[in-house]
Formats: sequence, C-alpha cells, structure tokens
Amino acid sequence: MSFSQHKQVKIAKLQYQITENDYQYNQQRLLKEYQNLLDQYFKLKQKLEYYETSGLELAQKIIQNSSNLYHLGQIDYVEYLQNMEEAYTIQQEYLNTLNDYNSVVITLNYYTYK
Repeated sequence: MSFSQHKQVKIAKLQYQITENDYQYNQQRLLKEYQNLLDQYFKLKQKLEYYETSGLELAQKIIQNSSNLYHLGQIDYVEYLQNMEEAYTIQQEYLNTLNDYNSVVITLNYYTYK
C-alpha cells in the first residue's frame, strides 16, 4: 500500500470515528430530550387531573358564591372583582396547562412516529 493510500485509509478511519461520535452524541441528546418530555408529560398530566377533578369546580364555586354574595349585598364590588379574578386565574391556568400538555403529547408523538 502506498503512502497516499495509507493516508486515505487513515483519513477515512478518522472520518468514520467522527461520524460515530456524532451519532452517539445525537442519540444521547435525543434520549435525554425524550426523557425530559416524558417527565413534563407526567407532571402536566397530574396538574390536569387536579384541575379536572377539583380546580375547575372550585373556580365555578367561587364565581357562583361571589355573584350570590354580591347580589345580596354581603360583599362589596372590590371583593367581588378580586374573587372573580381568582376564579378566572384558576381557569386560565387550566387552559395554559392543557395547552402545554397537548404540545408535549404532539412532540412525544413526533419522537415516536405516532
């Protein structure tokens, strides 16, 4: 084997090693991203379960009770607005959580080709 051929073989081996290292790095990176998505999925699922089992019901009760109390004159307008803000914040947090959950599910499906 000539010097030129030997040099080309050595370059090819180095290029192969670089490609292999890149592959291993990308595989580890994707695995870590996937694991992070799974962690997010379970956290968001748990938050959604809270909102769907009690959080949204609590918001609705706050709205109903505040409206009734305000109409009966038992709370003033400022307190009524504060209660409404609290209830709407709960509902908004639910919608934000649902949006985040759906985004994570879409991304997980992309990663798993579903």
